[in-house]
Amino acid sequence: MPKDTAEGFVSEVSEMESEDRLLEAADERLGGGFNPEEMMKLLKVGLACTVVDRERRPTMAWVLKVLNGEVELEEMQKREAEMVESVERREEAAVVSGLSGSTDSKGKAKVVQ
Repeated sequence: MPKDTAEGFVSEVSEMESEDRLLEAADERLGGGFNPEEMMKLLKVGLACTVVDRERRPTMAWVLKVLNGEVELEEMQKREAEMVESVERREEAAVVSGLSGSTDSKGKAKVVQ
């Protein structure tokens, strides 16, 4: 995917994170004139906000709390992992009960009679 698209950029930054090179994603025009810990936080929050599954994305309230230092990034990541587990459990329950293809606009299983 081309780097000049939003999807390409997110993909490249995600790859940098997985290779422990996330700081390389910082805008080079900053010339290194930033706090590396704050930049890591900003980049990780940005990546969390670009997750395709909207239910796995943090709310703006959480983003603001993390960026303002009211909540640690690790807490947000823990919350994200809990959300993923919750979504997976709902999906499994829907499959088991035969409702996997019947969901409302929010992705929640609808009761079919």
